[in-house]
Amino acid sequence: MHADMEKVISHYDSSSSVHVATAQCESNSGSGTGKALCDSFNLPYYPYIIYGNSGTKSGEYNGARSYADMVSFIDNHYSGVPATDLKFCDNKVVV
Repeated sequence: MHADMEKVISHYDSSSSVHVATAQCESNSGSGTGKALCDSFNLPYYPYIIYGNSGTKSGEYNGARSYADMVSFIDNHYSGVPATDLKFCDNKVVV
């Protein structure tokens, strides 16, 4: 899944309306770390994918973890939504 997530991140790299990112939940070096982010969303295991707008969790992604499936989900749910702050955090999180 990691390679597909990297492709998804690259796919939306220049998008102004969709942001896709990962977080290292094991990192524990203070606020602003992956662990703090994961803890704030009470993520029970990794990889775990959540989605939302402007840093607010809207739901959990339970679809297939392939590049094509994740891009299709994002495009179908967030295409054309201005200023969306959607963050997918793989192998570790999503916000």
